[in-house]
Amino acid sequence: MKIIETSIRVADYEKVCCNCRYFEQHYVYVLNQEKNKLFLCNAGYCTKAHIRSKKAISKACERFKKEGSALPEDY
Repeated sequence: MKIIETSIRVADYEKVCCNCRYFEQHYVYVLNQEKNKLFLCNAGYCTKAHIRSKKAISKACERFKKEGSALPEDY
């Protein structure tokens, strides 16, 4: 299986949803006879705010926590 990225590019320092530890990325799995592929979508959801529909490149909210940082105590 191969993961194929979209053409959206975001720097690690940008404060957007896809750089937040609470953002869960959505994928599209495409089956065909030759190859199975997994595509990244510009969509996902926020596990902290329980928002089911978020764009990956949306401006981050006040709950933003940099990906890879320690979990807060109230998690």
